[in-house]
Amino acid sequence: MATASKRYGSETPRLWTKPLRELTRETSLGFEAIDFAENILGVRLMPWQRWFLIHALEILPNGKFRFRTVILTVARQNGKSTLASILILYRMYVDRAQLIIGAAQNLDTAEETWQGALDMIESVPELDALKGAVSRAKGKRELALKTGSRYRIASTKRGAGRGFPCDMVLMDELREHTDWLVWRSLANTTMARPRGMTVGVSNAGDAFSIVLAHWRNKAIEEVDQGKTLGIFEYDWVWNIGDRT
Repeated sequence: MATASKRYGSETPRLWTKPLRELTRETSLGFEAIDFAENILGVRLMPWQRWFLIHALEILPNGKFRFRTVILTVARQNGKSTLASILILYRMYVDRAQLIIGAAQNLDTAEETWQGALDMIESVPELDALKGAVSRAKGKRELALKTGSRYRIASTKRGAGRGFPCDMVLMDELREHTDWLVWRSLANTTMARPRGMTVGVSNAGDAFSIVLAHWRNKAIEEVDQGKTLGIFEYDWVWNIGDRT
């Protein structure tokens, strides 16, 4: 006989960078991001998504993000794209980021996250009222707010994003990066921004995933050293289903 639907998994990743101090509303903007997601966007986050936001958005006493680079590895079909859209919109609407760039080796993946963010905006009248110009051209999608914040899709060609100081770069499908051309071109755009952050999102890599492997190895070396690189690696997270 089937029982009620239950959740199975772990909200805590098997490999993760420890915080510098206890994470509270004073030491992490993740709590604010969760409030935005659940109270404004109306998205009920899964436990692992809440946990990740709290840890990834740790801040220093000077108000800057602790992590300049964040690597999130989690299996497919566990809410990565939804989480990415929420993080982008939080930084646009609440943190007032001026420019966010999304990229993926497969352009359709980057555009899927972009469309997901736009759908969230258009489902909330208060957020939609702040929406500015929207370009839906294939490969050149851009979303602007009346506040001046912009979210655009960058190509994966060499030099992508050059000349655009950027508050956040989100690179999806990091496992597919088999050379450094795109990472170096885009990640460098965040260096001049006081709260610049590069977020790499992926499922597990293989022998050709040189960028993901590099950051994973470096993060393991620094996992307890209080550096600016954070890794959050899940084997699997929250699956929902009936068990007999």
